[in-house]
Parts: sequence; C-alpha cells; structure tokens
Amino acid sequence: MGGLSELVLGHGNGLLYARGDAEDCAAKLRSLLTDPELARQVGARGAALLGELGDRDRHVDRLFELYVEEPLLEASS
Repeated sequence: MGGLSELVLGHGNGLLYARGDAEDCAAKLRSLLTDPELARQVGARGAALLGELGDRDRHVDRLFELYVEEPLLEASS
C-alpha cells in the first residue's frame, strides 16, 4: 500500500520487501520468525511509532478514507 513504506523506512519498525517479490517477502518473514530479538525490536519500534502518531483507530480510519472512500467517491463522480 503506497505511503506505508515511508512509515517504516528509517524507523526500524518493519521490514520492507520489493513489490511483487514473494521470495524477498518470505525471506523477511523468515527473519522475523527465526530471530525473536529482531521481531521484538521491530514490534517495539512499531508500537512506539503508533504512539507517536496518535490514536490507532483514528489512524486506521484515516487510511481507510484515503485508500477506499476517496477513490470510490472520485470514481463515482
């Protein structure tokens, strides 16, 4: 989903993979499954970033508006 990579990049709160590259995605997932410390660090950083961004429900609602509601409204006009 566009825009989300900017939240991950440079924050250490997730692992990015090349779009459409299932092998790269699988490798990233394996690294989290096989390295509990990495998974803990990534999860902790992600939780911290969500705290900085504000209310999670509000953030999810805004993403829904941006990626679902607004394109539907544009398509219907």
